[in-house]
Amino acid sequence: MASVKTTTPSGPASGLDRQSPAQAQDELAWDMRGAGHGRLRMRTLVTLRWTIILGELAILLIGGMFLGLKAPYAICFGLIGAAAWINLLTGVASPGQRMIADWEATAQLGFDVAQISVLLFLTGGTANPFILMLIAPVTLAAATLPLTPLLILGGAAVGASMALAFLHLPLPLAEGVAMDLPLSFMIGAASANVAGIAVIAGSVRQAAQESARMALALDVTQTVLSREQRLSALGALAAAAAHELGTPLATIAIVAKEMAREAPTAQVKEDADLLVAQAARCREILR
Repeated sequence: MASVKTTTPSGPASGLDRQSPAQAQDELAWDMRGAGHGRLRMRTLVTLRWTIILGELAILLIGGMFLGLKAPYAICFGLIGAAAWINLLTGVASPGQRMIADWEATAQLGFDVAQISVLLFLTGGTANPFILMLIAPVTLAAATLPLTPLLILGGAAVGASMALAFLHLPLPLAEGVAMDLPLSFMIGAASANVAGIAVIAGSVRQAAQESARMALALDVTQTVLSREQRLSALGALAAAAAHELGTPLATIAIVAKEMAREAPTAQVKEDADLLVAQAARCREILR
């Protein structure tokens, strides 16, 4: 029988490489800089705009029919009608579940800020208590958009609030007397609205970021657990394979010992002893 040559491994077998949860988090790029991006659905935006439009209609109807305010209703209803038409086209042309790109959401919410600002310009500026409606688009941006679009929309809403304290059409009362409020009151109302925008948008953004962190932590935990389950299943499969290989190795060892005991030549005995040693080594590795 020819001599069998074997090579000894340079080091111990490494087995299955298990990654720690920290390494799994690194692979998943635990980075909150992009948290919340692209979470605004078209349906959410369309619903918000319908809510704003219905609120504007209710305000104009109540002011004209019950409070007797004399605003330029034709222009106001024209603005609301244009917003409703744009919103209807947007809802029909785009699937409700589609995620909106950041630039598109910024443009859509910017249109809402502009439309509300023009309507407020026609109805008394900051003397109109419904200037608070400027908070709605900024709040939605704080919950769903990155910081740069939020700052753009927030700056637009803040600038509109302050500008409306100085630039607005007077709001005549039913008897034809214009509502003439002091400038200090107008500036104070604008400042209060700016503070409301800052506080509400900041609070909503903080809550949205915390929610995103929790969601990301849950995703990482589920990924790590899934990986551990796969490794455990692989370990069980390896144990079963080792058990199945144990019987053939034991048979090989017994036969090789018999061959070594009854070997007619020294060369055959050497080969049989080598088989016994290698079978023993295989059994040690499988353990």
